Amino acid sequence: MLAGTGKQIRCRCRSRDDAENMTQAQELIVHATAVAISGADVAAGVPVAGGSSDDRCAGSPLGVLLRGVSGRGKSDLALRLIDDGAQLIADDQTVMRCAGDRILLSAPAAIAGRLEVRGLGIVPMPAVSDVPLALLIDLVEPGTVERLPQPRVEALFGIAVPLLEIDPLENSAPAKVRLAVRAAACGILNRLD
Repeated sequence: MLAGTGKQIRCRCRSRDDAENMTQAQELIVHATAVAISGADVAAGVPVAGGSSDDRCAGSPLGVLLRGVSGRGKSDLALRLIDDGAQLIADDQTVMRCAGDRILLSAPAAIAGRLEVRGLGIVPMPAVSDVPLALLIDLVEPGTVERLPQPRVEALFGIAVPLLEIDPLENSAPAKVRLAVRAAACGILNRLD
């Protein structure tokens, strides 16, 4: 079920093992970078992925999980988002914890508050934790992003989360992420009607 819509959906998991692990575990560490984008720009009274109608996100930070192979640009895109007001949650390894009907993102203690900046090294940075996940973004190679993609979701811990593919090297990538977070939180990103 897609959070907040009451509509049945088909969920895409990477493999049968991933699907089983996500539904059985209560906490997982994944190879991904996560940032929090302020919910102040999001329409009032709209739930985040997996949240109930009483779990409102306006004004609260919304978590974005950036996934991709090593060297794809997860940390670089996170840095550009942080430079424009987002907050670091975790770089390269992210703890996903199921908390009732939502997924919370944090950093493993050993790397909390650190961001790898290519050419500079590991840089200390203010970070937030236990931020509800609103959006998954798979970082893909240039030229592979569909122009008009069909709505997609992925089941994590049995919760349907909107999923997009973005080329992280495009100049507009940070703007696309911010726009997608607003659309996901407002329930218009994966409208299934």
